[in-house]
Amino acid sequence: MKKNSKKRIYLFLLFAAIAIVAGTVLLFIFIPFEKNKQQATQEKILFDDEFETILEDSIAELSDFENLKGVQDESGTRGNNKTAAPQEEFFAEEELQMQPLNAKAVVGNLFEMVRPARTPLVINCKNLNKTFDFQWNTNAESVEVTLKDKKGRILLAREISQTGLQLRYEDYYKYLEVFWEMKAIFEDGTAEEKKGVLQMLVDD
Repeated sequence: MKKNSKKRIYLFLLFAAIAIVAGTVLLFIFIPFEKNKQQATQEKILFDDEFETILEDSIAELSDFENLKGVQDESGTRGNNKTAAPQEEFFAEEELQMQPLNAKAVVGNLFEMVRPARTPLVINCKNLNKTFDFQWNTNAESVEVTLKDKKGRILLAREISQTGLQLRYEDYYKYLEVFWEMKAIFEDGTAEEKKGVLQMLVDD
């Protein structure tokens, strides 16, 4: 009788040990499987959401394009026979909006004398073959140059589109003083004036 009891206890313990081992093995197999299953489910949800968003955006873009095409087709059937593609007009509008401002509008009206930079200016006319250069910086359409003597008589009156003018000493030394006036005329209709005196000295 004791042998049967021991045998039963031994079998019970053996089955219990097998059950524990089997449960442990199944546990180690089930936990990673369950985690992978959950991760796959989450990834599928994210993928579905992203795909749905992309699909909605594509449908919206297609709808905008169809609306733009419809407007173009409607305007083209009213007798003006437009053949430009809608997307070409769209890009043309974008390029027009990105064009820089006119340089003259940014800088404003510019007129400054380079030579002579000061007045009165004394010129030694020892060598009458030499020339004197008037020079200026401007974005004006033209500059009116006037030279006068002491009595106000006009020696030269000229409209110049360049930024310089040459004077020969031989032509002006006998007046001793030459009064010059510059008038810059700009595209907006405004004008700016500068005046000065050249004093001529001649060595005997």
